[in-house]
Amino acid sequence: MHNTNDSRIALKLKDLQEKLDELRAATTYSQTDEYVREIVAELRRLGKACERTATNVIESFGAEIRDLRLANETLRAKGALHQAVFENSNDGIVITTRGGDFLDVNQGFVRLVGCKTKEEVFARRVQDFYSDPRQRIQMRRKVDRTGVAMDFEIKFRRIDGTEIDTLHTIDVRLDGEGRISGYQGIMRDITERKIAQKALQEARDELQIRVRERTAELAEANARLKSEIAERARAQEALILSEERMRAIFEAATECISIKNRSLKYTLVNPYMANLLELPANDIVERDDEEIFGQEAGQHLRQVDQRVLAGETIEEEHTRPVKGLPTTFLDVRSPIRNSKGQIIGICAISRNITDRRRIFSRDQSTAEEYLSPAMRVTLARASIAANSDLIVLIEGESGSGKDYLARFIHDNSNRNGGPFYAINCAAIAQDLAESELFGHEAGAYTGAIRRKRGLVELAEGGTLLLNEIGELSLPMQAKLLTFLDTFSFTRVGGEKNVTVNVRIMAATNRDLSQAVSRGEFRRDLFFRLNVYGIRVPPLRERLADIPVLTRQIVGQLAQELRLTAGLSIRPEDMEKLIQYSWPGNVRELKNVLERSVILSEGPDLRLDFLDLADTNDCESPWVVQFPPSPSMTQAMEELRRQFIEMALQRTGGNKCAAARILGISRYTLKRQMKALKMGGLK
Repeated sequence: MHNTNDSRIALKLKDLQEKLDELRAATTYSQTDEYVREIVAELRRLGKACERTATNVIESFGAEIRDLRLANETLRAKGALHQAVFENSNDGIVITTRGGDFLDVNQGFVRLVGCKTKEEVFARRVQDFYSDPRQRIQMRRKVDRTGVAMDFEIKFRRIDGTEIDTLHTIDVRLDGEGRISGYQGIMRDITERKIAQKALQEARDELQIRVRERTAELAEANARLKSEIAERARAQEALILSEERMRAIFEAATECISIKNRSLKYTLVNPYMANLLELPANDIVERDDEEIFGQEAGQHLRQVDQRVLAGETIEEEHTRPVKGLPTTFLDVRSPIRNSKGQIIGICAISRNITDRRRIFSRDQSTAEEYLSPAMRVTLARASIAANSDLIVLIEGESGSGKDYLARFIHDNSNRNGGPFYAINCAAIAQDLAESELFGHEAGAYTGAIRRKRGLVELAEGGTLLLNEIGELSLPMQAKLLTFLDTFSFTRVGGEKNVTVNVRIMAATNRDLSQAVSRGEFRRDLFFRLNVYGIRVPPLRERLADIPVLTRQIVGQLAQELRLTAGLSIRPEDMEKLIQYSWPGNVRELKNVLERSVILSEGPDLRLDFLDLADTNDCESPWVVQFPPSPSMTQAMEELRRQFIEMALQRTGGNKCAAARILGISRYTLKRQMKALKMGGLK
């Protein structure tokens, strides 16, 4: 019995030990206490002999069971915690076999790959989610070789086909024998971080590029600054040298140089101007032209300066009193501009040309010296014209002295301080007439190398005589009419409008009213010119003036030929001159006297080589009946024909000499002969 109980007890204990080992190996301790109590109760039922054994079992296994119970509770708590961490982690956690089958995944991995449930994940293999399956093989080899957890950055493909950047932490799983049975890993979506890293890297790269560029710019700027400093130093030295040179020129110049401000008061004058005015430079500064040159000259200069302040550059001749004596200056006035292009003053350079003008001026006679009534009447009308700036139309035969009368009007007008220019409109080519009158800009046409100022601009402040105005072409007549309306023009090839202060006088040997009726002269221009008309009588109508004219012409010849001894004419030769009819007018008289000066020996002019008495006989065939038959026009044509034939007979058919006798140009003679159909004459 005893043995039987011991065997049963031993079997129970053995069963209990196996059960405990099984429970311990399974790490599951539920119902352990109940199982042990059943075994102990059974042992107690076996009798007192087993009571000690039961007590020993209880004592030996009690502590272990309590430890197992405590471990079980701890393990359950840790398991619950681990399960919570596993499921609630934002990172994807995955456990796989070596072949790539999923054993378990958390919700983070489900969200990472874009699935809705774990079942969708378990339906695939882990390599299905790699963008490049070869990366998984490479990771496996590295982890298998090292046996430790490793980190990898790889591209992961979601179920919708999009790719994300992930950080993988992979470790191996070992079985009971230490062999690799699978893998476990943690995966984190680092797409945004990669984007941020890429953006940061791009920003760094851009920053480095900008730093390099900025460094290069700074280096270039530094080099440029050094160059500019050196250049500025050289420019400063050049400026100082230029200022020294300009000051030397300014102080040593033999011309008056002055600077005025916008108030037209002098701010600077050179020593030559101060010496010419016999005033200290400090006494000239802060004064204006009215205070220095008087009211009349000052007002003219003020008008000119106002135009300069408007942007014009003006060159003119002007006569003004200096120390009580009339002094003629060639003035060039131009605006002074600041760095912004604003006009802040005037620079004037004035050259004293009084002596030069005196040399080239004519010996003007007064009206009282002329004896003929016709010339006295003409000069009286000229004196009236001199008192105003009206346009004057001077009519008269060729060579009768129309230019002389225009000069007389200029010299007796308030413009006598300005220049006097005259141009023969018949002597200039029609295609150059505009350039001669109004000038041209550089490059306006072939050969126009530089800018040229026309006679209209050169006559600034003075008078311009348009001689033989009837010979202008119709296009030029239109341009002249436009100018007379505004007194402004544009140079040929230019864009800037130029305004001038000039008086216009015109002269002609043609009947302009007849030219208007024939369509050869513009009617509106004729009315614009014929404001105040003066007729110059031919020399045959004022033979009493021949002694005065002879004295003037001989005086000019002596001056031109630089003869020291005076020239004189015998009374009998003077009588011959008075008896002659002078078809060539004053021009013919001048030609005769020039020839006598050349051919005569000594100061006494002799006219023995001239047969002037016979020329009076030529008047007999020039008889015209009144009234003319058949018409006055035909009678005038016949008269011109006889004049030309007589001149050609005198010169032996030399047209140049005949034109000189007639007092017209060779071009005019040819035109007249063509109009009269005299081309057959030799």
